[in-house]
Amino acid sequence: PSLGRVRPFLGADLSEPGKLQDALMARSYDNEIIIMLTDSQFVDMTTNMVLNLQDLGMEHYLVLATDPAVCDQLKTSGSVIRGCAWSSVLDKVPARAFGNYKL
Repeated sequence: PSLGRVRPFLGADLSEPGKLQDALMARSYDNEIIIMLTDSQFVDMTTNMVLNLQDLGMEHYLVLATDPAVCDQLKTSGSVIRGCAWSSVLDKVPARAFGNYKL
């Protein structure tokens, strides 16, 4: 169980030098990490997923948000989120690259 064995990592652009490595070092456990992608429409669902993981004793996750505002929303939604970041690289990818999917 990773609960209580990983460090918080909140609010950083993973495309900045060294930030991805910092996030992985803080949030991984036994060389594993659970990565979840979310946007502002799924803040409640993401919070629920994190609570479910915690109930299972797992805290080695990192939420990859679509932008900094989503991490801010997650931080205020019950204060259970201890791992959230975003990547400005996603801003440079044309929407058409994802077809019917939305980021």
